[in-house]
Amino acid sequence: MKKNLWLLILGITVVTFRAGALEVSDTVSLEAVTVTAIKGGSSIASASASTYIGEKEAERLRIESVKGATDVVPNFFVPDYGSRITSSIYVRGIGARIDQPSVGLTVDNVPFMNKDSYDFDLQDISSMQVVRGPQSTLYGRNTMAGVINITTLSPFEYQGLRASARYGRANTWRLGAGYYTR
Repeated sequence: MKKNLWLLILGITVVTFRAGALEVSDTVSLEAVTVTAIKGGSSIASASASTYIGEKEAERLRIESVKGATDVVPNFFVPDYGSRITSSIYVRGIGARIDQPSVGLTVDNVPFMNKDSYDFDLQDISSMQVVRGPQSTLYGRNTMAGVINITTLSPFEYQGLRASARYGRANTWRLGAGYYTR
């Protein structure tokens, strides 16, 4: 037993001594490596369950807020009760009434981190995409159930004035205007 222990110690010492004696004569220098990734990529529809609503369809269906997509998007529900500050969004039955949301929201690639600001009107929606299922790899926190991506009109693609006026029951008016220039 002692003989084996001494041989082991001697072997470790020789290996350590030889490893310390080695010198590296050639060094290899690498150029800078840049790794980039773009959200969305080619087609997100092939990777997960999603619903895309374009500009013409949003105008035809009069979708002017996240709540307006409830009737069109499957497994997506925004209840119409309470105040706008306490609005909840449910995707596939997963949602949160208090604390942090489980559904993410981005408008023009700017994330909204608190669900208190989810229920608002958007005048000029260019497209809306609801992606169902966990999306934290691409969008970070608050996307356990899915994410809603809204894109508004870009002044690089549209220039001019857009205005709308609507009258509803109980003497309700909704007015909106937007001016786009470069």
